[in-house]
Amino acid sequence: MKRSLLAVAFGLLSAAICFAGDSVPSGFLPMSKLAEAQAKAKQTKKFVAITVHGFDDQCPYTADAFSKGTTALRSSCVMVYVRVKDLRASESSLPAALKTPAQTTADGANVAFYVYDPDMGKLITSVDRGKIQHDPQILTETKKQISEARKQTAGSSATSGLDELDALKKHTSP
Repeated sequence: MKRSLLAVAFGLLSAAICFAGDSVPSGFLPMSKLAEAQAKAKQTKKFVAITVHGFDDQCPYTADAFSKGTTALRSSCVMVYVRVKDLRASESSLPAALKTPAQTTADGANVAFYVYDPDMGKLITSVDRGKIQHDPQILTETKKQISEARKQTAGSSATSGLDELDALKKHTSP
């Protein structure tokens, strides 16, 4: 009787651990809400950061890279979270920009961040665990790339770079 009770308890504990690994971390939207993330990014004038996480949650290097990457990107991006296996499983329904990360992101003890414009048409920058672990300056460079992309996006959305008052002054001059 005790053995069967222990077996049931062990099975429930194992299932809980498996399902806990698939949950979305606080502050992230699941991949299933990508359209919502895009709308939020457009509204707040941010980018979309797709965080692709491998299955190994026990690796301290992956946890460290995840923490550092999240901290660096959270202020300028709407964060979306997906596991590598789930990204690959839904590859056929993904936007074109996400097909390459779905095919190339390593599973296992890995995490990668892909930053896109809100329309998911252009990859701004990407960084993975290996780069974060071996190059302490990579996140600073990544933030600079995001800042430059934000400036370009703001510049292209401005109406030909003219102030509305300048246009009125030109028309009212004799």
